Amino acid sequence: MREEIFDRIAADIRERGEPLPAQDIARDYLRLVQAGPAALKLVAAMLGRDARFVQSAPGLWGLAARGPRLDPPVVLWTCESPAGAQKSPWLWRAWTTLWGGDEAVRVHQGAQATAELEAMLADIAAYPVAAERPGLLQRWLGTQERLHAFPECDPVVIDLRGWAKLLNGQTSGADETAAGDQPSATGRETLAAQAAALERIAAAARAHGLRTWREVALAPRAAAPDAGEPRWAEHWAFTREQIAALPEEPGVYRFLDREGRLLYVGKSKNLRSRVGSYFRPLDAGSARRTAFLAQMSRLETETTGTELDALLSEAEQIRTRQPVWNVQLGFTGGDESFTASTQDLILLLPRADGALGLFALGGARVARTRIDAACDLDSLREALRIFFVEGTAAQGLDEVTAPERVLVRRWLRWQREGHTVLRLSDFATFAGVVEAIGHALRDAPECGLHGPGNGNQVVREGVAPESPERA
Repeated sequence: MREEIFDRIAADIRERGEPLPAQDIARDYLRLVQAGPAALKLVAAMLGRDARFVQSAPGLWGLAARGPRLDPPVVLWTCESPAGAQKSPWLWRAWTTLWGGDEAVRVHQGAQATAELEAMLADIAAYPVAAERPGLLQRWLGTQERLHAFPECDPVVIDLRGWAKLLNGQTSGADETAAGDQPSATGRETLAAQAAALERIAAAARAHGLRTWREVALAPRAAAPDAGEPRWAEHWAFTREQIAALPEEPGVYRFLDREGRLLYVGKSKNLRSRVGSYFRPLDAGSARRTAFLAQMSRLETETTGTELDALLSEAEQIRTRQPVWNVQLGFTGGDESFTASTQDLILLLPRADGALGLFALGGARVARTRIDAACDLDSLREALRIFFVEGTAAQGLDEVTAPERVLVRRWLRWQREGHTVLRLSDFATFAGVVEAIGHALRDAPECGLHGPGNGNQVVREGVAPESPERA
């Protein structure tokens, strides 16, 4: 959502040919009623972090004097999905390579988290992505989030088909639901054709003064004849204002039809941004989304504090309620056998409300709770002792259901700064464990997301926090 605001500000400055006053930016783009000193400071803090903008004079923001920059690498992505496999993403075969970088071709198919998949996801999280079917890319990414606890990402996606129509003088997008879902060429041949197409797109974009891949990504949508905001359906029992007022926090959302039937359950680390994305302008290639929007009527949301809690809630609701539009995924294979001495862990995650989410991982079992400054650490110590030593349910710890609990361990596969891991084998007593939890609670850092690996801060008894290592 913030990036879209930046894009609109940049486009307005470029169209006017002159800088924008900070007061106008605060009023027209940030929707701040009073553009006082605090609002102007917020504008400076936001635009100052984007290299496109420069303060040409006090209170005036323009575009930095830079030449066009459409530098590689860009991820080229394609996917073969057999006919009838819309709800069987483990049958899809995805291919990627880097345009202007490492030219190795990566291939992934199936439900296992292979080294190839981890490398592909790391590239997608780090670089813009060019794809002929952006909708299929988003569904594939959503599957990886749900199946492997992959960190949620919102990459810049360049619509190759949309750009092909722009270059050919047409403005309609490609219909992603058309027959022939299986590419006629092999994945490697498709990637080679995509690389040549991206060369042409980059040349055309530079000629038209586009300077960032995000501007390139927006161009086909902006050129569409129906690029305006879609008409708000009368049968929707929610408003634009309610969408705009959703919290920018982790949570779960549900879309239902007029009869109350559950259509779709999703999760996000930012409810406002994710839910709002469903109502972006439509183009001719949005047949699937058009059909979905036609069925929906009601929206329900709930905040969860952490993205992991949202992921677990989403997975459980999909399994138990079987929404019409969700893919059913099973969480099995390779994660259920653990050695207690090395795998008994406590994972601490910063929550949006300033508290910590605590996840206790004992063998295959997982329990969780929320802790804050008012937490009774003595009661927590006893609950942890019962959970880990006696192996039974403990008051104050909620057990994660068996099918979803494997996602907590898969969560540890990815690097997430600001999270703390305590290995019970590094502590002599549960009193030492709880003392470390108390320190983490007082010093809870902001949470950030990065690529694969394990960046969780590992804490040992009596030892200062060390550099990230595999937990």
